[in-house]
Amino acid sequence: MRVKSSLGVKLLVGILVLEIVFSASVSVIVAIMLRRSIMEKYADTGISVTSSLAQAIDGDKVLTYLSNPRVDDYYLEIQEGITRYRREFGVSYIYIAVPKEEGLFYIWDAGELDVWTIGLKGDFSPGGYEWSIARMNGTQEHSLHEFDDPQYGNLASAAYPIYNSKGQAVALVYADFSLESIADAIRQTLMMIIISIVAITAVTIILSYFYIKGNLVVPLKKLTGATSKLTDNLDTDEVYYSNIHTGDEIEELSLSFEKMDKELREYLKENMKITADRERISTELEMAASIQENQLPRIFPPFPDRKEFDLYASMDPAKQVGGDFYDFFLVDDDHIALVMADVSGKGVPASLFMMVSKILIKNRVQAGDSPAVALNKVNKQLLENNDTKHFVTVWLAVIEISTGKGIAANAGHEHPVIKRAGGKYELVVYRHSPPLASIDIAVFKEHEFELHPGDSLFVYTDGLPEANNKDKEFFGTDRMLDALNSLDSDNPKEVLDNIKNKVNEFIEGADQFDDLTMLNIQYYGLGNKKDEK
Repeated sequence: MRVKSSLGVKLLVGILVLEIVFSASVSVIVAIMLRRSIMEKYADTGISVTSSLAQAIDGDKVLTYLSNPRVDDYYLEIQEGITRYRREFGVSYIYIAVPKEEGLFYIWDAGELDVWTIGLKGDFSPGGYEWSIARMNGTQEHSLHEFDDPQYGNLASAAYPIYNSKGQAVALVYADFSLESIADAIRQTLMMIIISIVAITAVTIILSYFYIKGNLVVPLKKLTGATSKLTDNLDTDEVYYSNIHTGDEIEELSLSFEKMDKELREYLKENMKITADRERISTELEMAASIQENQLPRIFPPFPDRKEFDLYASMDPAKQVGGDFYDFFLVDDDHIALVMADVSGKGVPASLFMMVSKILIKNRVQAGDSPAVALNKVNKQLLENNDTKHFVTVWLAVIEISTGKGIAANAGHEHPVIKRAGGKYELVVYRHSPPLASIDIAVFKEHEFELHPGDSLFVYTDGLPEANNKDKEFFGTDRMLDALNSLDSDNPKEVLDNIKNKVNEFIEGADQFDDLTMLNIQYYGLGNKKDEK
């Protein structure tokens, strides 16, 4: 069984991972910069110590100690000086030696007062013979040379030549620094940084946890609990009331659920009087499908007292819950609004987006907005916090019933089809505007048209022309027009039933890929009412 983790835990884990990556990056950068700074400091100290001692030593006397080893007053004076330098400047080793091809011959060694130090032969650990000779000749720049000595460990060495009265380099002053002390300093500094970062991280995680919990996780849990209890409480008096006050879209969504709960209860009460033995909905998906279905006008004829037109619409979702929707409603006694729309995606998310879009469009039109103005305002509302990146294509028209004059706006939807009295169904092609919730800056254009007595208007979603058979062939607009024109009857319901039959024959049992939604209206006009035909 797959273990589910809460949104709050995921967010906190993400913050923790970012803090760890940040801490590691800062530690590496600080370590590099700190080591570079310390090495530069040691390089300056090494050059200063070796150059000062080299200038203080009489180069003419240096080689005499190799030929005649002795400890005299001058020798002791130099010995005391390099020992003091070693202690004051924190140098690990200071010694004066003559580099020769066969080895390194010591003359002075800080801390050593043994006459046998003079002339003692050693290995070329600090850079080798070539490096020492290069320092003697002045061809090697004044910098630290790092090396690993099996006896003394990791060291960094500086050297400066001692010149005699003739200007000849006769020996080198060496100063060695222990790299282990550098590593200790870096480790101590990094430890302090890590401790500080850990403390900051802990405080950040605690504050983030309470902020996320209070402003996101808790409200979402309330909504999740409300949706999960919705189906269970429909047969009780426990009505859902919005108790979320976040001041944002979550609060709006909670209020929408409250409204949906009330409308659903009213519908079910009426429906249960007619079908008392109706099987109860068992899953949330089935409930969502029922809610979606109930949001669409399903009673036909929808306006039995209006004789100026006849109208029929249908929506067959590809899944239990679809993203298509249609709508029609009287704006006033002389104007009817028609809506045909298609939400991107399928399933419950598309259905929720569909219901929100439908309500917003209807509210704007009933408020008196023209099709273009209504779509412009709804577009801005849908773009707010559209994290799911859904968009919806919409064909919206408002028709003056008394004259048949209409205004339509098309937001990325399919071309409408018009049949003139005694003629055939034909596509009405014009440039579309962008779909709703696809772009913030959008201009929605309006198109005027006029229906005459006996004319029919047919609108649909892309699930009709894009219906495909087992060979992946599309039904297409040509087959759609042939199907529309193959029927002698102008009855809107018969027109839609005929289209469905033609589609089913074409797909030959293939799975329905997309929602199939259609609307057909036949206009009779004031002087040619359908009861008088």
